[in-house]
Amino acid sequence: MSTALPSEFADEWRQTGTRRERGSIMVLSVVAETTLYEHRETATAMDDVDTTLSPRSLYRIDLEIHPPLSALGVTPEGVFSMAAGKAKGRFISMIESEGLLIDGERKVVSFDRGDGVAGKWYVFESRYPLATETSENAGNSSDSSSDTPGTGGENSLADGITTETHLAIWPAGNSYAMAGGTFPLEAPPGLESTFQVDPNADRETIAAFVRAMAEPTLEPEDDQQ
Repeated sequence: MSTALPSEFADEWRQTGTRRERGSIMVLSVVAETTLYEHRETATAMDDVDTTLSPRSLYRIDLEIHPPLSALGVTPEGVFSMAAGKAKGRFISMIESEGLLIDGERKVVSFDRGDGVAGKWYVFESRYPLATETSENAGNSSDSSSDTPGTGGENSLADGITTETHLAIWPAGNSYAMAGGTFPLEAPPGLESTFQVDPNADRETIAAFVRAMAEPTLEPEDDQQ
């Protein structure tokens, strides 16, 4: 499946990488291919931060399941509740490995993928960690006070900036698909006057991205299952 961005996102967003992860659920083998996209302007503003994930990011996750669920006599819709929970857990592990911190699940709602088939939409409270200046300079300091917690003697992370993370999961063909994004709820220290913070616009962007990712999965055979 193509990982190219839809044309309406291409000017402001760019692909930063693709990850493939293999796992298993009971007798099923699952391959998850995650494609990450970052907001160009936000990434430029965060050039000095050592992390692989921008605080304003989009993601799509394509799942391959073997053997096909139909071979087991079930449909993706029929076991969706169980599959969504497993997929959510794998997503959290993946996104935290990229540097984002998930603090908790704020809510989960049902959504229509576009043809009456229901999916689940999760909203998470999250944080984007920022390395403190003192921790970066800790190795160069000879001041004995640097051994005191919080004064630079630790390789710690600041609390960072608060972010909001969305994940949508829906049945797709004989498998499932996922898409979502993360955006900042506040500006990093020192960038308050130049760093764009617009949660409502970001939520609309993620919703449009999910719709764009779901549209190709609305095959005629899906409606007939």
